[in-house]
Amino acid sequence: MSAPTPVHLHPEAVADGDPAVIGWRIGPGLVRFTGDVPAGEAPPPVRALFDDAVLTTVHVSPGRIETRLAPGRTAAGDGARIRSALYAVLAAEGGWRCDGADDAGPAVRAAADREIAERVRAVLDGDFGDYTASHGGSVDLVGVTDGVVNVVLGGQCHGCAAADNTVRQNLEGRLRVIPGFRGIAVAGDRNCATSDNRRVSLKLRRLRRDPDGNGA
Repeated sequence: MSAPTPVHLHPEAVADGDPAVIGWRIGPGLVRFTGDVPAGEAPPPVRALFDDAVLTTVHVSPGRIETRLAPGRTAAGDGARIRSALYAVLAAEGGWRCDGADDAGPAVRAAADREIAERVRAVLDGDFGDYTASHGGSVDLVGVTDGVVNVVLGGQCHGCAAADNTVRQNLEGRLRVIPGFRGIAVAGDRNCATSDNRRVSLKLRRLRRDPDGNGA
């Protein structure tokens, strides 16, 4: 099976040193809202921690989650289970969904997208960029919107089908390890035009995983 998308999730001390609270530092884009998460609105892996009286409150914000332990619970005894539950939620496509919580607003989403864009640029400037350049082509970052990476193709086209394959199978596979990455949209191919000279929009399918973990 394919390896799961890595999730940056690390415990850290809280400001007041409260031993009943475990703070978790998380990667960019995985949480895009701020607020307390009621037990009834928590994703199933976290709801189970409420149901089993492991946690009493969960507060999320971009880059951080705070979990408060129920009386009699300890970080040493329950920390691994809490981490596993949070990992399962954050590893899902799109990270932690904003259900019943206050949206942190466009500034938070834009900051998360900027962090993702930095990681994308590093990929495009690395061996992937060398690979496309060796074939006389290029893939340039237009921007990131709510975790969706927008790119434009340039240079030698070699046919839209080949360009689709390069982006969907090669580039997307590299970007899926970035926390908060939700997919790729191709703005167009600068050298592929229709007979009336309009830009061609390449609509890419999102990579889906079958039960065996293979892309489809």
